[in-house]
Amino acid sequence: MELEILLCHGSSNYFILIDESRHEFMVFDKKLRSKLTILLCQDASLKSDGVLFYRDGDDATYNNAHMDMYNPDGSSALMCGNGLRCVTRYCYEKTHAKKMTISTALTNHRCYMDDEIYPGVVTASVQVTPINIESCKVPMITNHKIFMDMKLDDISPDFKFSAIAVPNPHLISITDKIDGKILEKIGKNVNNSAIFPQGINYSMVKIINPTTIFVATYERGVGITKSCGTAMSASSFIYSYLQQQKQKIKIIVKNNGGMVKCEVFLSPKFEIILTGNATFYQKNTISIDFLSSKITTKTNNKNLNEINSYQQFIKSL
Repeated sequence: MELEILLCHGSSNYFILIDESRHEFMVFDKKLRSKLTILLCQDASLKSDGVLFYRDGDDATYNNAHMDMYNPDGSSALMCGNGLRCVTRYCYEKTHAKKMTISTALTNHRCYMDDEIYPGVVTASVQVTPINIESCKVPMITNHKIFMDMKLDDISPDFKFSAIAVPNPHLISITDKIDGKILEKIGKNVNNSAIFPQGINYSMVKIINPTTIFVATYERGVGITKSCGTAMSASSFIYSYLQQQKQKIKIIVKNNGGMVKCEVFLSPKFEIILTGNATFYQKNTISIDFLSSKITTKTNNKNLNEINSYQQFIKSL
């Protein structure tokens, strides 16, 4: 099987983007997507945290495009903020629409191309929705209708936790210090706990100043990544909520892969606008043999300008 793939990233969260509209045989084939994702993410040369499956929109749903995101273990995600920015750019370059509606597993998202976050760094903004803080919607097994800034001694007695769905499930701790070993330990614990029947992403958040935070995340089905778009969105929301912001606040979110901006709306309804890079750094044509699990790269075309611009952006932070 021969495929055209695009290597891209949002905040150093690396993806392989596949346009299903160019490969009709895989449209709606979840088993093939899962098998393909596992194989692609095992290839170290492709350096991927997941696979984005893109397909053109249709008149029936009134959207410009649709995105499905799969994790390295073959599981699907409801939403991916960093990935959605990359898909927004891909849709723009394909359709020339600077503003668009892109559907994911649960809903439609307003997306648009934005001003460059740094010279030479292509930037997109996406609506993160739906947002729910009810425990049963996360889902989380607890007697509390909303689990916000509370202890979970079975997980760790040293931190307070807040639960939210954006719509991916997230558990957030605001702390004075982020320790990678503790992050990994708690991340594994919550994903082996009956409290979270579907697993959950776990983030530690450090407040740098009133409008800047640093977020580190253990992703369900992945492990520790340099960044996670929905985790940065969820962390911004929890921080704003606990600060009792009444309307909206703009937050700079730094991470191990770069920086994004989140605009959090707490009224009249919950909403987050996530803004950050959508970097395309390589296009490949590959051949896949499922029987031997062998991937052969036939052609590759690196975009050194975008790679260099993002590296300069990282140095500037």
